[in-house]
Amino acid sequence: MWGLIPGLGLPLGVLGLIFGFLGWRRVRRHPEDLGIRHAIGALIMGTIEILVHLVGLGCLAKGLMEIGLL
Repeated sequence: MWGLIPGLGLPLGVLGLIFGFLGWRRVRRHPEDLGIRHAIGALIMGTIEILVHLVGLGCLAKGLMEIGLL
């Protein structure tokens, strides 16, 4: 839910990708550890957060260019 805050979603999405990758790597090395679902969820949601925020920033930039502020 914190990723829905404008401006914070992009860095939190990057952190989600990083921690998801670290969790995935840990589960591959130690199969007895639980958490593969959390790692996959973090990778998916981090990717979605990044994509949505990049598209949103692109839309904001386009709107600002159309009104002459950028």
